[in-house]
Amino acid sequence: MEISHDNGMDGSPETGKILDTQTHHKINKVAFLPVIFSHPINSVDQSDIHSQYFCSGISQYHSNEKGVATRKPYSTININEIYELVDNPHKVDKTQAQWIIVSTLLSRSFKKQEDEGEYWFLWLDLDKNPKPIDQLAPIIKLLGCDYEIYTSRSATIDCQKARILIPLEKPLCFADWVVCQQILNDLLESNGVTPDRANERAAQLCYLPNRGDFYQSLSQRNNTFFNPLKFWPEEIQNRQAEIARQAAVIAKDAEAAIKRRNELKSSAYPNNELSDLIGAFNEAYSVQEILLKAGYQQRGHTFRHPNSQSGSYSASLMNRRIHSLSTSDSLYTAGQGAHDAFSAFTVLFYNGDRNSALKDAGDHWVIIGGNSWNSAKQREYANNISHFVDHSNVEDEQSAKTKREKINHGIDYPPGLVGEIAEYIFTSSRMQINSFAIAGALTAMSHLNKNHAYVRKSMTALNLYQCITGDTGKGKEEPRKAIKRLLDAANYTQSIHEGIASGAAFLRSLEKNPNSLLLSDEFGIYLQSALSDRGSIHDKAFIKELMIFYGLGRSYFAGKTYADERNNIGRIDKPYINVLGTTTGLELIEGITPKTIDNGFLNRILIISANEENPVNRAPDTKISENLKSAMRKIVSSVVKDIPLEYEAGAHDLLIKLVEAVNEKGQFANLWVRAEEQTIRVAGLLARGDGNIIKQAHVKWAWHYVSGSIKAFSKLLDRDLAENNFQKLIAKALKYIENARDYSSDRQFDEFCKRGMMPRGKLTKLLKLKPKETEDVITYLLESRLVTRCEFDGTIVFTIL
Repeated sequence: MEISHDNGMDGSPETGKILDTQTHHKINKVAFLPVIFSHPINSVDQSDIHSQYFCSGISQYHSNEKGVATRKPYSTININEIYELVDNPHKVDKTQAQWIIVSTLLSRSFKKQEDEGEYWFLWLDLDKNPKPIDQLAPIIKLLGCDYEIYTSRSATIDCQKARILIPLEKPLCFADWVVCQQILNDLLESNGVTPDRANERAAQLCYLPNRGDFYQSLSQRNNTFFNPLKFWPEEIQNRQAEIARQAAVIAKDAEAAIKRRNELKSSAYPNNELSDLIGAFNEAYSVQEILLKAGYQQRGHTFRHPNSQSGSYSASLMNRRIHSLSTSDSLYTAGQGAHDAFSAFTVLFYNGDRNSALKDAGDHWVIIGGNSWNSAKQREYANNISHFVDHSNVEDEQSAKTKREKINHGIDYPPGLVGEIAEYIFTSSRMQINSFAIAGALTAMSHLNKNHAYVRKSMTALNLYQCITGDTGKGKEEPRKAIKRLLDAANYTQSIHEGIASGAAFLRSLEKNPNSLLLSDEFGIYLQSALSDRGSIHDKAFIKELMIFYGLGRSYFAGKTYADERNNIGRIDKPYINVLGTTTGLELIEGITPKTIDNGFLNRILIISANEENPVNRAPDTKISENLKSAMRKIVSSVVKDIPLEYEAGAHDLLIKLVEAVNEKGQFANLWVRAEEQTIRVAGLLARGDGNIIKQAHVKWAWHYVSGSIKAFSKLLDRDLAENNFQKLIAKALKYIENARDYSSDRQFDEFCKRGMMPRGKLTKLLKLKPKETEDVITYLLESRLVTRCEFDGTIVFTIL
């Protein structure tokens, strides 16, 4: 028997009809206020759904859980009373709407429901682009059982938001019930209907019928109740197997971490592959272990954070990274990437204080041969210190040893003058970062060279484009300040720029002096603007010119013609530009797309990230020794304008061997296209300060520096770029919705914005995306339960959940 109820568009009830093949009956429907039924608690021996009473209440604030300011005992409702509500729904404000939890346990605690809940219904919440309910019935009929389909209070004839209740033959525990809910949701999706998957939560409220301007229901009541264990045996088995597989992968990673941790404990020193503490920590500890230590609860590959109010397992662990969708979770990043084990450790145990996390991890968490990581690294460094010392001069040896014992770094200083400059930059810095000091030294040497020396075999100039990335206040500005001191001491401060107004201004400065050094703390912003479709035209022009000049150090720029001849740019011979930019990782990633990786834009730039983190140097030594001043002035004042650099025997063969060994594939392969050219430039700079002959040691060090920077950058992109482009749109949309009141002056949407609601039309204008992209963003926000969607007089609005 199928029962159908309809009403007119004005909201007045019409005659409902019970449809049967043999008889037709009429039922008069009456709107009434909610009635709360009180029933005894279910006895354990009752096994038929008709004798069960389910947890119920009025309004979302109705709760009897500990910690609630105003506790109120829960009510109960049985299936016959649900039938009555479907046929004769309430008509009340949403704040007074009645709900049900489809379990007999009288509790809104997700934990209690998961442990003790007894579930007698599967159910669906359909509010996203719903089908008319007469199109839903054929899908549910596939299950061959009774059902209740009814529209929600906000439904209209054109948008029939609905809920569906499917009574069960036998109760299910939560572990079985949630799998069946997932399968049911999948069934609807496969038939073009999008359910709200919040119904998979253990204590999610399902609102009972509440008449709005439009109400319709369809019911089948033949006492044929659904048995999902019999109907979906294969689907349940497959779903449980997948959950088990995901859990097994996580468990395997955890076991591997424990095994690796034990290996480190029994080893003498960390091997070369573990040159950094963070890498060692991530090998020794799994993300799962860190989360469980911090009080998270696990279900398969998902986790629930300790502060969860909804009970949702909103964090998912995939590929050894945890990504949370809950804004109340400490691990939530607003679309800025996922956390590895150390990152999660830093956030959960040290509230994001990376320095404190590193110290604790090095002192207590990572153990090498019975000693802490920090102690083991100090011993390793002491054993290797002689590698850095020039034994030809005992006094210099002692001086160098004294300086270098202050440094714990992952890459050795290069030989010759570049190494001396790097040491000065390091010791004169308040925030001491070895890789930053080396990048600064190479830039300083390149500018001091004045385009005199070049590598003859490939006719390669020695200019470099480098970009230092690091968090704010973490030392990335130190090399720029040190370079200015060094160039002052060398009496060569010409053509240093800390900002360029436009591409045209840049070209005019090169007309006056083709040797130019750009020290920019806004380089990330330049890159963002250049890469963005909506970036500044002046920034785009400047970056375009900059990229053109990268390879013209031994050639020329032919000039540029404008409509007004007075603005023409003449020929520029041997333009020689060096760049040392600084930016945060977020600014850098913000503008990068797969297209910019493929088009050769980024492989001209060496991206240098921090290879260590040291305590603050509160007594930086900025004094430049006379020996260093003399060596730099000698480079600058060279009377020979063209100095062709040659390779020593075997050095060029070594370069070819190193380059040909590269077999990088995939989305970051193009970052390696200029690796050989970059290595030639760096090796040439080392030779310029070390005898003007490119030695094998120069090639080896240069390759290590260049390949290391490319690998580190690839790792950064691999971690953040895959989700960055979409997730940053998510973060932007969330920001607009959260700050809806900022747009209260909008004439079209002011009445909504003043109330903290973001109209869809206004959001679309703010995002400035293509319709498909806008729809994808909104879909993600709704499905992830980050925002809620309402409709007022035809205007769709969003608010933060």
